[in-house]
Amino acid sequence: MKTLYVFITNKIKEVTENVGFTHVSKQSTFPYVTYKHTTANAIQDEIEDVIIEIDIWNKEREGVDFISEIEDITSQIKKRLKNERYCNESYFYMFQLIGNLNIQDEDETIHRRQLRFRVRKYN
Repeated sequence: MKTLYVFITNKIKEVTENVGFTHVSKQSTFPYVTYKHTTANAIQDEIEDVIIEIDIWNKEREGVDFISEIEDITSQIKKRLKNERYCNESYFYMFQLIGNLNIQDEDETIHRRQLRFRVRKYN
């Protein structure tokens, strides 16, 4: 699974350096991206589906078009991962976009988008 995380991190870093698996450092500034896997289901002996959730976070700031900023990052990540294929010596991964959500935060100045991908892993 580590190989998959490195691949996802590198793809997101093509868009923004502020990225982390499950969290970012406290020194990170907005906007930033976090991601995690939520489920893994065996389909057959050598096929597994993994759901990856990618959260794009931004905060309202004076003089910044924060909505365009978060939408642009979301769009760029979606473009890089939608229908992506990746293979190494052990696995073959296929990405499929299954969700593009706008998620409310209790802090109304924070805006969050979430991309969900089904990643089919072949051993």
